[in-house]
Amino acid sequence: FIMTPLIVIGLGAKVLVPSIPVDKTTDYIIPLVIQQYTPPIIGGITLVAICAAAISTANSMLLHCATSLYYDVYLNIAPKRISEKKFKNWLRLSIFGIATAAVLLAINPPWFLAMGFVYVYGGFGAAFFLVVFLGLYWKRMNRAGAYAGIIIGAVVYVAAKAMGYGLPFVIAVTASLIGVLLAVYFTKRAPLEAYEPYFEAEISESTREVLEKMRSTTQEEPEVKNERSNIG
Repeated sequence: FIMTPLIVIGLGAKVLVPSIPVDKTTDYIIPLVIQQYTPPIIGGITLVAICAAAISTANSMLLHCATSLYYDVYLNIAPKRISEKKFKNWLRLSIFGIATAAVLLAINPPWFLAMGFVYVYGGFGAAFFLVVFLGLYWKRMNRAGAYAGIIIGAVVYVAAKAMGYGLPFVIAVTASLIGVLLAVYFTKRAPLEAYEPYFEAEISESTREVLEKMRSTTQEEPEVKNERSNIG
């Protein structure tokens, strides 16, 4: 429903503007078509929709990048959690810094930026597609299969791309699937407690005991931290 109008606009732009004007890039095609070939109300609504989509995407990506810097980078370098107030300040500063860098790069985009996106997302897809999909829908999936899928998918994608094969993503996903299946069936099955809560409405007694133990441990952690701080 959402993509069909965009596809129609793109096809219409190709018909209405067969060649790109001098000193213009493909980024100017949609604004040019809206300004010259659409009624003001329709053009305004279209521009608002494009701006809304861009802002929503930028917001989610900036927040995701800033959060990942804290959880995936900071906590691995200095494994000490900060207060909620400091965390919010960290997010604000990180988002501002990343957004500033993005704006500066957008003024004069590097030539390799578009191809970089293709390679990065292709590599991510080859490495994580099967791991996420099978992890969500297959009870037999385990840690060994996840590691095998990630490593084989990423390595094969880079190798296929470097050797100039036509469909590196398909080759990498196929190799990743084979690696996942071999790793899963030649290693120990994941314990029942690891997947049962996600697939069954009624869980077993052993799984319930594990969940209760995890909840009690999570509730005790703040109390232990407070006691340590008081002792300090």
